[in-house]
Amino acid sequence: MWKMYSSFDNPLFPYFNGVFKSPLIDSENARDVRFVPRNVITFFQFPVFSALVPNTLHSEIPLRDPRLLSGAVIAIGWIIAAAIRVLLRKSQRETWSLDLFMAAAYLLMYVVGLSFFGIYRYTIVLELLGAAMLFVALIRLRQRLSHADGLAVCTMTFLAIMVLTSWPDWGRVPLDGGPYFRNNLPGLPPSSLIVATTMEPIGYLVPQWPGNPAFYSALTNISGPTYNLRLQDEIVAGVLAHKGPIYILRAMGKPDDSKLVTSRLRISINDGTCRALEQPVPVPLEICEANRI
Repeated sequence: MWKMYSSFDNPLFPYFNGVFKSPLIDSENARDVRFVPRNVITFFQFPVFSALVPNTLHSEIPLRDPRLLSGAVIAIGWIIAAAIRVLLRKSQRETWSLDLFMAAAYLLMYVVGLSFFGIYRYTIVLELLGAAMLFVALIRLRQRLSHADGLAVCTMTFLAIMVLTSWPDWGRVPLDGGPYFRNNLPGLPPSSLIVATTMEPIGYLVPQWPGNPAFYSALTNISGPTYNLRLQDEIVAGVLAHKGPIYILRAMGKPDDSKLVTSRLRISINDGTCRALEQPVPVPLEICEANRI
């Protein structure tokens, strides 16, 4: 957060800029509210639908994932169990305070997450916490059962999760069991700068690039040639000050996106030098030499 604040004057950049007032983007709390629940019923409806029915309640692409439901059921169950023990004046288990903390954190993050954004792919913390809670619950259940019964319950639970879960890729490279960072990217001259001019998700390519070239993303949902121009000015200044070779990374077949950016950066693209990137990439991409105008 300190790095974000020192670089962008907003520790949560680009979110909540109506509070932190970073001069690089508009001073408003910009957020995507398409999936924010319109009524209380949706808060209870989503985990059930998400577990059983492919749906777009909180996603651009149909998905089905039982982890939110299992996490919610376990969290509520732990809270109810602790309350019953208090009412009956029974001793709590040794880990009851940790159970309550995890349960309360899960439910609070669920309510806050849906209230602010309501976007499923932002719930990675809930997915991880819910999976950990499910693991703990299964371990405890296994201790109460015979070896055969415990093994059967765990096996059926994992099989049910595997069968019910469907993973949308949101335009990313699909998970196929291979290494995630495995792109064979072209080497560039020392002190090179790459300027991305595509809205496609290509950030994962940056740490893979041989030689660690400098990198600007000049066309994003945060800033572009026609919006949040102060941030664009910072990018333009960085490109103009760069002394080494400059390259454009763009989506093949979408030259208009590049033209929007390159005129402002005072560079032109040498189309004869363009090289297609090898798979896997989310969309066909190419990298081209750029000349200063």
